[in-house]
Amino acid sequence: MKKTIIIAFVIGLLLRLVLAITTYHSDLGAFALAGHYIVNQGKVFSFYDMTRQENETVFNYQPLAYLYPALIYSPWANLVNSTYKDIQNNEISQLKLNTVYWPLLVYKLPMILADMAIFFLIPLFFRKEKNKQLAQLLWWFNPLGIYVGSMMGQVDVVMAALLVTGYYFFQKNKLGWCAISIALSALFKPIGLILLPLLWIEKKDLKATIVGYLVYLLGIIPYLGSVSYRYYALAAEQISKTTYAGIAIASGTVIPWFFIMLAIAAVALWHKKISFLEAMTAMILSSLAFSHFHPQWLVWITPLLLIWVIKQKQLVYWPMMIFCWLLVLLSFDPTLHSQIFLASHWNLLLPKQADNVILLGRAGLVVLVLVLLRFWGPSERS
Repeated sequence: MKKTIIIAFVIGLLLRLVLAITTYHSDLGAFALAGHYIVNQGKVFSFYDMTRQENETVFNYQPLAYLYPALIYSPWANLVNSTYKDIQNNEISQLKLNTVYWPLLVYKLPMILADMAIFFLIPLFFRKEKNKQLAQLLWWFNPLGIYVGSMMGQVDVVMAALLVTGYYFFQKNKLGWCAISIALSALFKPIGLILLPLLWIEKKDLKATIVGYLVYLLGIIPYLGSVSYRYYALAAEQISKTTYAGIAIASGTVIPWFFIMLAIAAVALWHKKISFLEAMTAMILSSLAFSHFHPQWLVWITPLLLIWVIKQKQLVYWPMMIFCWLLVLLSFDPTLHSQIFLASHWNLLLPKQADNVILLGRAGLVVLVLVLLRFWGPSERS
């Protein structure tokens, strides 16, 4: 590793560690509580059943979203046992009275590790040394990845690591491993399920597609007997958000823009008009661009888009994506931005006049979907 990259890595890592112990959002509480049930009470297959029995926390993600953090928490079982209530408290947590809270580092460590994995994985997609270093620097200092992994402490960055791993295996023509990686990402949040048919469309490999769905099915089978899992996670309300926006063709009948873009991506890939990378990124991004998505979700496509902009020499779309995301972030509750720091009393509320600027940012993400689908942009498939 070049000296410049080593220095950059150390600076970026220190930044992440400082932010990890000085920022907090209550969504982290679900991972802390589930980790306590799994690590300290052994409820590996029954933690969903604890929903609303002892608290107001709902486990509405897929199993690996809680099992993976719990695995990383396990060496610190005693610390989890003594601090999970502070982290889990969704009201006025005592830790918000501090400016630094060291246990947060343990609770965010699973996400920071995934963030680091992308840093070491992303140069493998390039041949030129300057592109390898550029990719590492842009990833390591992108505010979206830092925010999701080290500030919010959300598993979306783990999904991003698995999706980019899947694309790595695709490039190596290891389609079975590609399908498994995508399926594992779906066991955090199920967006990856829409990508598995792409393996058949691009490579005519139905077996790999089936393997992916089987891995996902095996991952959820132990929890299907849980009413709480089926109600809160398997049929989570967030899943339906992607189909809200659409073309109304009759009273009560709407063709979702998300479905339209999925169909366009599939057909474009079939006719070799776009690459597998473009199809993956466009499909995932279309699930967000046409919905009121949570700001951490955009990290799903961030490393994939970074690979694309460098390969296509279209770097202008990188700051565009970051800028659009920042506008979307600022449109949310202050606890997601200005009040995410411990002991922060700064309350940033955008004026009503800023609504159109926010919508412009969201429109920029729609434009990015169209660019990936080559409505305009690079003229040849890479």
